[in-house]
Amino acid sequence: MIYRRHLPMPAIAFMVVIAILAIFTPLPYAVILPGPSENVLEKTVTISGATLVKPAGKLMSSSVLLSNPDSRMFAPELLRFWIQGESVIVPRSVVYPAGESAKSADAQGQNQMTSSEQLAKLAALSYLKNQPKNEVTLVPASDIKILLKDTGGPSAGLIFTLGIVAQLDSQDFLRGRVIAGTGTISADGQVGPIGGIDQKMIGARRSGAQIFLFPEGNCSDITRIPRGLHVAPVTSLGEAIALLNQKGAVSYPKCPVILNG
Repeated sequence: MIYRRHLPMPAIAFMVVIAILAIFTPLPYAVILPGPSENVLEKTVTISGATLVKPAGKLMSSSVLLSNPDSRMFAPELLRFWIQGESVIVPRSVVYPAGESAKSADAQGQNQMTSSEQLAKLAALSYLKNQPKNEVTLVPASDIKILLKDTGGPSAGLIFTLGIVAQLDSQDFLRGRVIAGTGTISADGQVGPIGGIDQKMIGARRSGAQIFLFPEGNCSDITRIPRGLHVAPVTSLGEAIALLNQKGAVSYPKCPVILNG
């Protein structure tokens, strides 16, 4: 004779309550998703008062979509993002200080973007001043306008800078290619690390990018490279332009911990 053991009703009720709480209780996590890419040579970086170069190709900024600090994340939603495999789920404290609101996060992002725009102008003009006079056009910083809507943070600095140089330098380093990238920029052209590198590469590849420039300081953060995307770590604006100016078979630099896919 087989005896079936049944859980007592109080135990079953307790398990049901735990399951319901797990589904409907907000969890302290944030989600980082691949964001849209923007060709900064179209309407983002504009220069007045000069005869500009019209390079053949595209220069794409890369971005991520980040759940804001006021959003309520639940287990089923986090599971869905995890199964999709293109996002990263991190503790909210990793990306937002305790008590930060969506409004304050947006304000900080806009301040960082404004600073990045100014540094891009300084870095680009500093680079151009050191190039042969017959190859470049020099303009005052006030003639350069940068506007990237619905985006914050400092990580488009490198691409902003390249967007300025591409329109004022007679050397066409794009040569019809779709170049994407990310990285902060300093006034002297140094490229600094950013967040969400994997998701930015996914978004760049979706936009048709063939080459992706990124800060060497992010080498250890990369976990995978989209198929068909050549990645190139750089440390400075000059290094990035020298790489793009290579003729013939291009030799892409590599991180010590990753290989080009």
